[in-house]
Amino acid sequence: MSVNLATSIDSCRIRLPLKKVEIVGAELLDSHQGNIILVNKQTGEELGTSQSSTYHYKEGDVLSTKYSISKGFGKNREIEQFLDVGISSKLLESDYLSGITRNNVQLLHDNLLQQDVVKVELDTLLDSQCYDIDLKYDFINEAGKRYWNALTEYSKSSNKQDSGYRRFPESNRSKITGLQWSDRRTRSPIGLPFVKTYNKDLQMKLMKSQGGMIEYKQEYDISVPKELTRIEATIKNTAHCRSLGITSNKLKDLVMISPERMETMIGEMLGKHMQGGIKVKRSQVEGSNKDAGWLSLVQVLMDDYNWTWYQVKQYYLKPYESAGRLKYSRQRRKLEKFYEEHIEGSKSAEESEFVESLFGRLGVFEG
Repeated sequence: MSVNLATSIDSCRIRLPLKKVEIVGAELLDSHQGNIILVNKQTGEELGTSQSSTYHYKEGDVLSTKYSISKGFGKNREIEQFLDVGISSKLLESDYLSGITRNNVQLLHDNLLQQDVVKVELDTLLDSQCYDIDLKYDFINEAGKRYWNALTEYSKSSNKQDSGYRRFPESNRSKITGLQWSDRRTRSPIGLPFVKTYNKDLQMKLMKSQGGMIEYKQEYDISVPKELTRIEATIKNTAHCRSLGITSNKLKDLVMISPERMETMIGEMLGKHMQGGIKVKRSQVEGSNKDAGWLSLVQVLMDDYNWTWYQVKQYYLKPYESAGRLKYSRQRRKLEKFYEEHIEGSKSAEESEFVESLFGRLGVFEG
């Protein structure tokens, strides 16, 4: 079978008004007798640490769906009850690698009801608020080790848990199977979003439920290419949604976002962890662009600070964006000529072109 590499939602936590849901599972009814936590309806964040009413539905070693009953503040600061459900692409069976889209949300709804935990109308499901939204971008990594080397080289260095990169799994130091930035529980999701990338084939083989995953793939005829690589980025809450230009975090609106726009959002979140370059006085650039000083500066930016040529060009041309089309075009041509005479064909240029070919589609180095 062919592999759908379209960018989409891999998983998220949906929030449903409890009054619009019928609980049919005895386990969830039993758990409902316990303590209930308060949540902030605006952000989806928990307001307390008390125990929630939670039930995990499990089917084999692969599929696990978390149901939690909680309380939150609704209109006029009135307390309402909600049901949180963790949905993922594993509910899509043979469409697993496609992720959650408008084309398969009906299948997701059908399979959720088959768990016999809750009954909920499709329209109610689509109208639910979403949090902890994992976007995924899949591609065939033809660059091999160079992909991983570029990411580690261009990542911001840091000893703090929320910034910089780290490998996973931690036990496998000899071979990079994945990299992650920040943490799912990050307190700064906008500035330091949780992002990870990994070889999908290796990840499925190294899962604790490896045997179950093999059976799952065989049952639903799922074929995973050896070089299939995934980048995942998490949109934490409504404030994080707004920072990315998402005006509604309802499931029905999220599945309507185009793959191209999702790629841009993933690139923006990954870009938060990439080298932003150094502060350069504008006079240094403008005053030396005709002599060896400008060449030296460009070499320092590209060799020592890991700027791509795209970043150098963007930085230099930015002041001319408001100077009129003629002046902007003149400076752009001057820069292109400089590139052809001094940069093109160099090791720095080759590395820049390689990195831009990897991440240019996502716009990682833009902004």
